[in-house]
Amino acid sequence: MAPTKSTGKKVSKSQFYMLRVLIAMAHADAAMRPQEKQFIENLMKHLPLDHNQKTLIQRDLEKPGNIDELMPNITEPKFRAQIVDFARILAAKDGKTMPSEEYLLTKIRAEVLEGVNMDALRAEIRERVKNEMIRLDDRPETGSFLSRFVMRILREEG
Repeated sequence: MAPTKSTGKKVSKSQFYMLRVLIAMAHADAAMRPQEKQFIENLMKHLPLDHNQKTLIQRDLEKPGNIDELMPNITEPKFRAQIVDFARILAAKDGKTMPSEEYLLTKIRAEVLEGVNMDALRAEIRERVKNEMIRLDDRPETGSFLSRFVMRILREEG
């Protein structure tokens, strides 16, 4: 296992479980490919894992945990969002996404989105974009065709 850089910070439970899910994802097609292992090792270089975490990761590298049991431990929104991207990147590392990896990607996305009110989220994003566009329009140097165009689209969707 590669050495980690010490930052004085501890790895949060969510971050640790995100790493464990990625390891399980790397084993989805029955074997961890060298590209997948390198990706995970690169992530680990930046995580100040304690002795117990390193021991568990070492065990996971040999026999991965169950994604259904690991995912609920990723509770911080930042890491819930990152897991989807990291899992997608990992699945494509060896140049092809296998059906077993695609299945797990779908499962991870579903777990992350469970309980999210998509209509409320879209409305919040529209409102934030609208407020930002209004703020930019108040500045002569940025009031532009683009901002007027985006505002028109937001009004039409709203």
